[in-house]
Amino acid sequence: MAAATDDRTAGALWRAGHLAAEYTVLPDGCMDIIWTGEHLLIVGADTAPYVGHSDNGWSPIGFRFHPGVAPSVIGHDAQALTDSRIPAADLWPSARVAEWTERLWGSTDPAATLTALCTERAGRPPRVAAAATLLGTGRPIADVADRLGVTTRTLHRLSLRHFGYGPKTLARILRMRRALDLLPGDDPTTVAYAAGYADYAHMFRDLTELTGRSPVTFTANQESAQ
Repeated sequence: MAAATDDRTAGALWRAGHLAAEYTVLPDGCMDIIWTGEHLLIVGADTAPYVGHSDNGWSPIGFRFHPGVAPSVIGHDAQALTDSRIPAADLWPSARVAEWTERLWGSTDPAATLTALCTERAGRPPRVAAAATLLGTGRPIADVADRLGVTTRTLHRLSLRHFGYGPKTLARILRMRRALDLLPGDDPTTVAYAAGYADYAHMFRDLTELTGRSPVTFTANQESAQ
C-alpha cells in the first residue's frame, strides 16, 4: 500500500493494489473509510493484527485519518468502532450513503473524490491533536495529561472518544509503529532504545503481541500494511 495524497490536517489517501487472497493489517492508531468500488466501509482503530481475505484480488482505495480525526467525519465515537469493519450503510443515514456512493460512482477520479468527501468536514479539537502528538513522543501518561491541563481520567475519556482506546494503548501502538519504521535499516537493539522501549526484550514482547511477528522479521523486506 502506498500513500497517494497527504492532508496534514486530516490524513492520507492510500491505494492497496491487488490484495492477496489473505492479507494482514497491523494496528496504527488510525481509522479509515474505504471505497471498494461498490460500497463504503468504515474501519475502526485496531488493537491487534487484522487478517482479511480477498476472493478476487480487489483493489480498494481508502482514506486513513490521523488519530482523533475520524469521529468528526464518521459521526460516531471512535470507541464504538474499535476493531470493527462496518458497511457505511449500517452507520449512516441512507441519504448520506447515497450521496457519497453516487459521487464516487460518477467520478472519473474516485481517489480525489474520496479525499474531498473525507476532508470536507474533517477536524479534531486542539486538545485531541495535542494529545495525539504528545502520546506519540512516548511521554508518560501523567505528563501528557498535565501538559494538556486535564486529569488522567479526563485524558482517558477523551482518548476513548476520539482514538478508540485509552492513552496507554495509543502510545503503545504509536511506539510500535516507530519501531517498524526504523527496523528495516538498523540493528534491532538500537531500534528498541530509539523507539522508546526499555530494551530489546521489551520490544520483542510488545511487537510480537501487537503484530503477531518477531522484530527480526521486519528487519528486511518489510511488508507494507494498511
